[in-house]
Amino acid sequence: YKDSVFPLNHINGTISLFFEVEDITGLLSEILKVIAENGGNVLTINQNIPVNGVASITISLRTKVEGFETKKLLDTLSELDGVRVVRILAKEDY
Repeated sequence: YKDSVFPLNHINGTISLFFEVEDITGLLSEILKVIAENGGNVLTINQNIPVNGVASITISLRTKVEGFETKKLLDTLSELDGVRVVRILAKEDY
């Protein structure tokens, strides 16, 4: 259990984020822009075909940069119009 609990703001490595988003043109681009602006380096993207106007996306990114703030990133992403859910699926510390 102790190895699974970690401060949200101190992830230094790779994280995988899960998104549930509305089918809005340019939304994935906005998500990627926010990640880049916050110092994240995108490693992989997997987006499913929207069903009933909603798609799921998984993005893995490297966070090993000085001053990276995971909570700030998640808060900013969750405020984007069309993002219904954003959460951390997995993490790997360096």
